[in-house]
Amino acid sequence: MKILFPENKGQRYYDIHFRYILEIFRHSGADIDFANISSENETVLFCNVDGQWILFDFSDAGLWTYDSKLPVFKFHCKAGESYLNVFPFAPVSFYDWNEFYRLRSGVTYAPVGRLGITMRQRPYGNALQRRLEVMTQLRVTFGDAFANDQLSQAAFWDDVSNIRLSVCVPGQNNNMLDRGQLQYMAFGAATVSPRLPEVLPFNATLDGCYLPCDDGYEDLITVIANADDATLEAIGRKAADVFERTCTPVRLVEWVERCIHAHERFD
Repeated sequence: MKILFPENKGQRYYDIHFRYILEIFRHSGADIDFANISSENETVLFCNVDGQWILFDFSDAGLWTYDSKLPVFKFHCKAGESYLNVFPFAPVSFYDWNEFYRLRSGVTYAPVGRLGITMRQRPYGNALQRRLEVMTQLRVTFGDAFANDQLSQAAFWDDVSNIRLSVCVPGQNNNMLDRGQLQYMAFGAATVSPRLPEVLPFNATLDGCYLPCDDGYEDLITVIANADDATLEAIGRKAADVFERTCTPVRLVEWVERCIHAHERFD
């Protein structure tokens, strides 16, 4: 696979979304060259794959209305946003994929006998009030069994082996898949969040990959209390399986190639 990729010109999201896509191609062994490619919008990335120009739209706030017949790979794609030239793409999860596979072999989610409920998200931006309110609710209910202190990245991942489940309050809006939640899914952990209507590559959904709660979190404590060990383990297994089938570099590159070919058929 031959890739022509934007060079780093100080784009606002180059170290996050650009880097994520670049490392997917690198891990898959692509031949990558860099060029001065304008994105025209700070949440859009253009690149060329084997002679075909494509567009990645990584906005959190819905589909960018770009007048283009190019294949568009949309992060946080939701049901109903799939047009002929728009294909769902996995949001940011990991950058160092060798590290991910190494860690995954040593991180084991085992909720049986564990009491720890965690929510290790920083309250800020659009999620400030929601996260503060949920943290207060969890602290009052679970006391010392609740942990919300910030951890280093490695410790955050390793903590999957120590918890019963993790509560996730999404960021930009209340019904989107956040990076931390997706990472925990990748490691096979059970998570709790409001409804996630996102569509992943290969048109997979997140049904059964997490415990859903009300958008206002009124039933959050009940959802946590009613989750037995077998349910949590099953959710973790399904989440890890869906991640492996839809969000890893080999599968993502396969999806890009498949969608480009599909686009060529109806172009």
